[in-house]
Amino acid sequence: MSEIYIFGKENRYVPMNNIVTQRFVQCVQQLIDDHKVKSMRQFALSLEYLPQGMSEMVNGRRDVTIELLRKAVEKYDINSDFVFSGRGKKFLRDENPDFRVLSIVTDASDKEYIVHVPVAAQAGYTDQFINPEFIKELPSYNLPYDNIRGESYRSFDIDGSSMEPTLQHGDKVVCSFIEPQYWKQAIKDGQVYVIITSDSVVVKRVINRIRTRQCLDLVSDNSAYPIAELPVQEIREVWWVRLRITPYLDRPLPDTAELQSMLEQLSTKVNMLTDKR
Repeated sequence: MSEIYIFGKENRYVPMNNIVTQRFVQCVQQLIDDHKVKSMRQFALSLEYLPQGMSEMVNGRRDVTIELLRKAVEKYDINSDFVFSGRGKKFLRDENPDFRVLSIVTDASDKEYIVHVPVAAQAGYTDQFINPEFIKELPSYNLPYDNIRGESYRSFDIDGSSMEPTLQHGDKVVCSFIEPQYWKQAIKDGQVYVIITSDSVVVKRVINRIRTRQCLDLVSDNSAYPIAELPVQEIREVWWVRLRITPYLDRPLPDTAELQSMLEQLSTKVNMLTDKR
């Protein structure tokens, strides 16, 4: 079997025993060149892998493991199709995003549950959303609605006041998944979506600028918050808000008689204060 070579940083050819390992190292080197990580050592430590093992991999004495590749795909968006077959670009963020893995939870009859992402789990969700073990640890449930079936759903806690008065802090929104290949046409102007990026979970009303500017405009219903522009390459997932679950009950309006009584009491108090003056 012929050896595979890559051109090393020290102007020498480094033998690689496995072409899959070669492509994997190319991806790591690209991360370094793009200043996503400082070194092979930092890359290894970020994935809880021994730096010595990474060094041996670069020098052709060890091949990449499936577990290390899995972690690298999850954390750095390395394109596993490129690593295994050479097809496509090195990173998913560089591809026209027409495919993403969606981890789901099902019951004993293989029916899909709604997975809930509480506020406490949202920071972890941004880089663990394709990890089946992480998704299984999240709460999951069903709802008795015919229209909340047959698709992949998530629910998310509302945190903050940016979408008031439409959505209140403490509300939950139930959302259906929009596959990346449909973002251009399926994301409708003025609708509310949960957008997952590499470091945040945001709930916003959206203006779709993907066709013209490769971005989404994120609009808050609370006018105190400015409009933000989000480049499409930073988007990991898009979820369309279909249902609001709220713990808050609006106080019913008083009837006419009660309202008249309240006005009379208020008038009496005003008169009493006027007389005292």
